[in-house]
Amino acid sequence: MKPTKLTYGIIIITGLIAIGLTVSSLFKTIDKEDSTHAKTSRKKEAHPNFSELQVINEKAKDKIYSTEIHYPQFHSEKLNQKMNAYVKTAKRGFLHDVEQNKQQLNHHTATLTIHSDTQKFSDHIYSVAFHEKRCIRKKKCQDSSSAFIVDGKNSKYIDQTDILQDTEQMRDTLFQLLQQAFEQSDKYSDDFSKKKLSQWVYDENNTFSNMYLSDKSAVFKFANDEVIDKEAEIKIPLSSMQDILTDEWRSMVTGDGKENKKTKSSKKQEERKNVKSASAGEGKHTSSDQKRVALTFDGGPHPENTPKILDLLKQYDAKATFFMQGNQVESNADVAKRVRNEGHEIGNHTWSHKQLTGLGMAGIKQEVEKANQAIRNATGENPTLFRPPYAATNKSIEQAVGLPSILWSVDTRDWESRNPVAILNEVKRSTTDGGILLMHDVHAPTVEGLKIVLEYLAGEGYEFVTVSEIRAR
Repeated sequence: MKPTKLTYGIIIITGLIAIGLTVSSLFKTIDKEDSTHAKTSRKKEAHPNFSELQVINEKAKDKIYSTEIHYPQFHSEKLNQKMNAYVKTAKRGFLHDVEQNKQQLNHHTATLTIHSDTQKFSDHIYSVAFHEKRCIRKKKCQDSSSAFIVDGKNSKYIDQTDILQDTEQMRDTLFQLLQQAFEQSDKYSDDFSKKKLSQWVYDENNTFSNMYLSDKSAVFKFANDEVIDKEAEIKIPLSSMQDILTDEWRSMVTGDGKENKKTKSSKKQEERKNVKSASAGEGKHTSSDQKRVALTFDGGPHPENTPKILDLLKQYDAKATFFMQGNQVESNADVAKRVRNEGHEIGNHTWSHKQLTGLGMAGIKQEVEKANQAIRNATGENPTLFRPPYAATNKSIEQAVGLPSILWSVDTRDWESRNPVAILNEVKRSTTDGGILLMHDVHAPTVEGLKIVLEYLAGEGYEFVTVSEIRAR
């Protein structure tokens, strides 16, 4: 009897099923061999420091890799889920890298180590700092750090952004605190990179997940080559961070919100007093009724004019505000840094001086943010103020910029006259107490004009201060 098409079909299907079962069995055997090839151990023990916690110690060793992992466990499974997921993800990523580099691992063992440090901030708040070191190829290792802040009482995690105010002022203050701590550290000062620290602090995607809390300090744990060419751990007393903590955490740190507000207010008054005294110069008496004026310079920094202006300001113990243009900062970074180092205020004057009211929102943000970045790269600090080109602004622009928009009360018209005497005449005609004077450090005649303006205003009893000091009065 001749086989029919149906018979052939049944034979083919049966053969495919048999092949599939054989292949499936083979892969199961391979998976089983892989899963049992590494020698593994996992122990759960009492935590050495906190009796209410446990710690898991895991070890695995294979011909081409080994892992060693230690991490804590809480009574709440809800809390453990996140901790366990972190470890599981790290292991999975490591094993994937091992598989991708199998051929290069014949004479070298890949390693993964994850260690944790648990601190107790209060009776129910813990911090767990993880440090992960992953070495796939010889002498090529990757370090990373992460921290979890745990509320054991309410079985929840606390984000670092719930503790720190997420503002530019917070980042400015945090940068200064960390910079000071690095520079004063015998262990880190020689290798510390101010530029790397600035990039880390002002990264808009930075949620400060490497920060955790100890008894009285905030601890920042940095991985190798993050801000220094080795691992680093910086402690900052929480008492020094009160102004950048959220209201809830400031109250927790001080134990009394009202008392803290009084302390904060007194501190600001003292800072203003010190700034005023410093800007007045030695032997010069200052009082609350002394006339004050803010000198401002737009469009620079300029490689020749701005240093000359700085020299003149120094002669009169004067402080000024420089509204810098981003593309000029990029090409004159050393001058911008000198402006900052000599105590003057720096504002943003956009990247390329485009009229913002003629741009869409994306264009506006690009002009402002590129300038911010250039200033930050050159000086290590963010600008504190903003001046719109051509005074062209509106509420939408001001909201997008996120900095106080500053115009002027006296236009010296140096951009028009290019004449020192004409500049002085404008100053004589329009300057009053609390005035903000507009000049441009990109014009050479402004340097000569400033010389006679400083002489005139000093003779009239004016104190030369920054725009922010005028605004704070």
